[in-house]
Amino acid sequence: MTLYSYTNEYIDSYIKLIYLRSRMYDPASGRFTTKDSWQGDYNRPLSLNRWMYVAGNPVNYIDPSGLCGLPGEPPCPPENGAVSVPDWWKNENKRQLYVEGLGYFDSEHIERGWREAAWFVKEIEAALSRNQGGMSPLARATSGDYYWVDYAVSAKIEKNDQKKINGIAYGMFIDFERGYEEYQDSKFPSREFLLLQFFSGFAPADLPSDHLGFWAYMSGYERDEIPGLLSCLGKVEVLFPQLWGVIIDSTGFPENHEFLPMIRETVRAGRFATSSTRNIAWPAFLEIQPIPSGPNTWQVLNRIH
Repeated sequence: MTLYSYTNEYIDSYIKLIYLRSRMYDPASGRFTTKDSWQGDYNRPLSLNRWMYVAGNPVNYIDPSGLCGLPGEPPCPPENGAVSVPDWWKNENKRQLYVEGLGYFDSEHIERGWREAAWFVKEIEAALSRNQGGMSPLARATSGDYYWVDYAVSAKIEKNDQKKINGIAYGMFIDFERGYEEYQDSKFPSREFLLLQFFSGFAPADLPSDHLGFWAYMSGYERDEIPGLLSCLGKVEVLFPQLWGVIIDSTGFPENHEFLPMIRETVRAGRFATSSTRNIAWPAFLEIQPIPSGPNTWQVLNRIH
């Protein structure tokens, strides 16, 4: 019998409870065995039930920390209104992270994704409000180091259609970030030094971190709630200074060309073990659907690097 449940969390086969770090969860009753430390919010009646698991919707949501709210709501909101900062976030080497079950993340790329989501949405809305007809240009998107892209959005997009605006914003965003990673990769083509490999294009954490930051903004998280969000997604491990031992797999230094999480795996055969990395799908609630470029959506006008 496996020791892990379908959500990949440890289950005690003797007492039939699932370990979610802060609390134990009873899958038979669909309830936690102890109360949430948060009192709840009267504007969200389901949150007042301090034994309930993911607001009674375990098919669509998970709670690996035992403290999470629903996606789009502040995770683990404290009673005094201040934002709780996890201990691992206070580590000065907290940039490179590994989230249990979701893989490698880069805290700077997550914040970058959050900022760029805000920028693209604002610029698309501004371009549509000018109503120039045809393709309406946005302000130039720039990485800050010799990579620029000029985008335009079709005037056929309704300026009040927020779902379509968000999809176009994500389409532009993944085009920009993929292009920027290719630009970075061209700067260090030899990948002779590990440190340059880790911070050059298509490092394992780059694109999934961009995605998660973008999702966080679209889902209503503030930037200072990102550490709590990460803790709610799974146990967080700060990789530095043990970086090299955990990031390199049996084929060398892995690259990640997808906006999907990359996890590490260890396969043991007797006294020997081999390490590998692979992409996994996002949980359904963390997915974003981009709207592709086209004459009736958006286009790239110019790309400079």
